[in-house]
Amino acid sequence: MIYYLRTGLMPILTSKAQEQAFRDELDYWQIPLGQSEIENESEAANQFDQQWCASTLHLDNESRTIVKQGPNHGIVFLKVPLTEANPFVSFKVTISTPARMKSNLFIGLVDRSEYSPEHLVSTYWKDSPSSHYWDVWNRKLISTDSKGTQVGTTLNYGCLCEVMETELGILYNAVNRTVSFYKNSINQGVAFKNVRTGLHPALDLWFTNGTVEILNERKPNVKTFL
Repeated sequence: MIYYLRTGLMPILTSKAQEQAFRDELDYWQIPLGQSEIENESEAANQFDQQWCASTLHLDNESRTIVKQGPNHGIVFLKVPLTEANPFVSFKVTISTPARMKSNLFIGLVDRSEYSPEHLVSTYWKDSPSSHYWDVWNRKLISTDSKGTQVGTTLNYGCLCEVMETELGILYNAVNRTVSFYKNSINQGVAFKNVRTGLHPALDLWFTNGTVEILNERKPNVKTFL
């Protein structure tokens, strides 16, 4: 509670019991959930984090755009985690030069407290602990534990898509503790369950040249079909 009052950021809660205890304390002291978060994070929520950006990537547009030039991959985190008060983020991905073999893009949530900045260019899963990633073009879901060991892989998640421009989104449901992904405003379904709050959105880019821009969307812009 002290951390929340001082920073306005949700603490990392590892169980539903902890989340309920936190909510009960907020109710007891009549503190509205998310008010301080919204005030403190409204700007930062739409920025990549310079301190957690691989050397192979370049920040532009007031840290709202990632520019990638060259064949080496790189990982970048957003400044603000996804929480009940900040549940959604979306990106526009534009690939100007695909990878020589096959372009890949990973999008997901990561416990940054267990991550090391020097591993932002690592190609080993052991260097990406406590992660929940969607391998978009290969349609795979991958989870790792605190040691970086893969503990779950799901195939054939999401629609087929390997295009030069696409929009991707991450939605965190704090009540159900689930993560869903969006592609071009279409919900791809629940990807991960039992995901604790406070994890940071992350992108791992595997194309040669292109950009990723954070969009000004605070909730999914769901596409409907008549």
